[in-house]
Amino acid sequence: MLPSDFPTEKKARQRYMLREQDMRESQMLSEGKRVVVDLSKNPKIKAFVKRFDPTYRKKKVGFNVGATSVELHTGFWSGGSRTEWHGVLDNGDRYPLSYPTAPPQFGGGKAPKAKIGRGTFVAQGGMFQGKKSTYTFHVHADWAKEMGVT
Repeated sequence: MLPSDFPTEKKARQRYMLREQDMRESQMLSEGKRVVVDLSKNPKIKAFVKRFDPTYRKKKVGFNVGATSVELHTGFWSGGSRTEWHGVLDNGDRYPLSYPTAPPQFGGGKAPKAKIGRGTFVAQGGMFQGKKSTYTFHVHADWAKEMGVT
């Protein structure tokens, strides 16, 4: 191989990021249906999100409807991005979840699974390239129907 055939660091990083993004999407969509809700068109969801995070300023929020569990992965910083996980009650109150905050090679361990029930959900948020990312709520199908998430 010629030196010009070796992948550059930038290309390797891009391949890694795409592979990680594909993994996240496949985990998210494996058990539920992905729905994006515009907060200006659904006041119930807007009130729920504002109670969960009063500082949230984005116009949309994602839902993974019908999921029964979700794997809590990648809680560590990676290239300016980080995923954070929170437990959520059906009224919007949050509670802490434990998930690995270090890569496996540095003692991070395996990613645990969180179960999703009728009154308890999981919120996925964090940072993407230094900015707050859009929340995705992994919710029970009955609650989603009740709140108008279709």
